[in-house]
Amino acid sequence: MKKLNRNPGTVFMRGAALGLISSALVLAGCATYTPAPAPAPAPESETGSASRPAPAIPKQEPERAVDRLLEESRSQLAARDWQAAIASAERGLRINRREAELYLLIAEAYRGLGNGDRSVQFARQGLRHAAEGSRTAKALHNLVAAGEVLR
Repeated sequence: MKKLNRNPGTVFMRGAALGLISSALVLAGCATYTPAPAPAPAPESETGSASRPAPAIPKQEPERAVDRLLEESRSQLAARDWQAAIASAERGLRINRREAELYLLIAEAYRGLGNGDRSVQFARQGLRHAAEGSRTAKALHNLVAAGEVLR
């Protein structure tokens, strides 16, 4: 039978090696992804014109995306699909944090879920971005007032 080496120095070296390997694996897991370089431009065709690069995204594109998400959230709210309405409006907020109507839709959905505190929280956030006297501002004020009455 072979006798195990219990020398403290050997045990320490094995532990240090295990720690080093563990650290390397953790760091490898945290490495960032670097995409491959873009392919070379296409060669000219027989007509002599090079293929055109894809057009840049116009500045109105984020606004259109927010408008689509507003419509989607409104229809989900009308269908009483509260969670879906919240999810759509929150996607819109990731694009434009200053769109007061998105906060209004989220506040209304939380009210529909019976969560008055969250409703008031989002209504107050929306008031920071709503134009004074607008329909959205009035609706947000009404939600804050209704939420405070329930407290």
